[in-house]
Amino acid sequence: MSARSYADESYRHSYLLAIAVIDFSQEAQVRKELRRLCLPGQYRLHMKNERDSRRRALLAELSRMPVSVHMVENRKPHRFRRITRDECLGEAVRILAELQVGELILESCGQDPVDRRVLARESMGQESSLKYSHTSPALEPLLWPSDLAAWAFGKGGYWRNQLGNLIGSVTRLGV
Repeated sequence: MSARSYADESYRHSYLLAIAVIDFSQEAQVRKELRRLCLPGQYRLHMKNERDSRRRALLAELSRMPVSVHMVENRKPHRFRRITRDECLGEAVRILAELQVGELILESCGQDPVDRRVLARESMGQESSLKYSHTSPALEPLLWPSDLAAWAFGKGGYWRNQLGNLIGSVTRLGV
């Protein structure tokens, strides 16, 4: 296992979990490139807060980086978003096992304890156990590619097309 993964979510018409996979040997360089993209006073990249011209520039830069993003889209009309998230996390465990990626780092939010229980349950029975943790995007720039990709994918149309070869796979649940 020579790669680690970083995940973030987005929600529009469907729930999206974007999982950025980055080879260990490339992590330091990608971190450096991502930090370089921050404007003065910015402590992280977040598509929600950017102008369209900047969004285009960020996606162009990201598409040149050695990052592969795997999207899990859940269109099931669950009453509770937590159920939708759990299903996406379960699918993420399967995808990462297939890719032989042994570590998942998620953006920290109020759901961290529940995420850990879901990931522990979903990892049982896998050939190799998945390590997982949560952290803040202000502390870990490698979470930013999943935010950028989830935003663009969820926006659709022109923005989704800008992701180009950055998307490694798309798994749709509830279709």
